[in-house]
Amino acid sequence: MQLVENVLGNSNDPAWKARLADATIDTLELSQWDAQKNRLRKDTRNGQAIAVSLDRNAFLHDGDILLWDEKTKQAVICKIDLCEVLIIDLSGLQKLPADQLIERCVPQFAFNAAAVKLIADAALTVALGGIVPYNETGKALVVHNAETAQPISDFLGVGV
Repeated sequence: MQLVENVLGNSNDPAWKARLADATIDTLELSQWDAQKNRLRKDTRNGQAIAVSLDRNAFLHDGDILLWDEKTKQAVICKIDLCEVLIIDLSGLQKLPADQLIERCVPQFAFNAAAVKLIADAALTVALGGIVPYNETGKALVVHNAETAQPISDFLGVGV
């Protein structure tokens, strides 16, 4: 069994691409769940046993080179099979005025102060590209355009 404690590089790096061009490559295939582990044992596609023992908070990435033998020009490379994901495109929300944004993002039944604040903060954060809009007093702001802003409680008519 081969022990891997450090990643040597990545097959996408130009320097490694040149080295691997005429090399024999074996693949350690991992699911995205296995790739989140920093310690695991698994066989490569060709049956070589590999034990991965990385530092804490270090994880494998697709294309990572785990083993390299310069004399024989053989490498073991990590291949991560990513699962399908759901992608939600919220870019259209950035084009909406704040009042329409709140209407579309806050369900009608959720008009209590805590729910409105929570949902409005999330909606505004998305609309403003990840910036949470608060003024110096800590009150959430509704930004109608680049020049105007008012406390969200004034805008919604509720105490937040």
